[in-house]
Amino acid sequence: MFADLLQMLAAMNIKDKTIGLLERRITKTALVLATRSWAANSFYEVDLHVPDADFDRPGVKYMKCRVNQLTYRDYTIAMWDVETKTCTLFVDAAHSGPGSEWVKNLKKNDVMSYLNVESHRYNNPDNKKLLMLGDQSSVGHFLALQQLAEPGAHIEGAIVITRAAHRTEFNAYYPDLNLHTLSAEDGSTQALARWLEYHGIDNDMVFLAGNVHMVTALRQQLRVMGYSSKQIDAQGFWR
Repeated sequence: MFADLLQMLAAMNIKDKTIGLLERRITKTALVLATRSWAANSFYEVDLHVPDADFDRPGVKYMKCRVNQLTYRDYTIAMWDVETKTCTLFVDAAHSGPGSEWVKNLKKNDVMSYLNVESHRYNNPDNKKLLMLGDQSSVGHFLALQQLAEPGAHIEGAIVITRAAHRTEFNAYYPDLNLHTLSAEDGSTQALARWLEYHGIDNDMVFLAGNVHMVTALRQQLRVMGYSSKQIDAQGFWR
């Protein structure tokens, strides 16, 4: 809602100074505690202290971050601590754009602005057998689901990560997520579809996340395999 209002003000040719004042009135701030870049500076982890955030709210949470004047991007809160009001965002900076430029310039002790913390539509991962399928933009989403899952839940699946170095880093940093890393030589959709067909896994719940077209195709494949719509949670992040 606030982002739409700001875009409308921009269309009305309101001066930059006035827009800046309005943005400061409706945004909140978080302190950057640390940033970590993966190989080639194309994927980032950002640790934040967010004093005004409600991390108790149900579901997979995300922040609507200000990446430039009147420009906001949604980033999943991958890991969080309710007591300390801290969290970690994962930002894919492989493609050029305001979000990539923003995260590349973030550094420790910077103060960043955001509109709010919201939640994705949510199916509670309270079952014991969970399947996760996605591309690199889903890393934060899957880590959030892991934190929300009940103790003892069995997680498996696959994630397409284009860079070989990033596949190595993912396996080293997050082995407990138990996801196979796949290359994208012939496309993310094809790689995940083959993996799914080959493994033929029977799960209580399936979580899809990443490119919209990929998510749509995999959802159709899962329905053909016999999964009901209630067993599939799909989140498209980009086109």
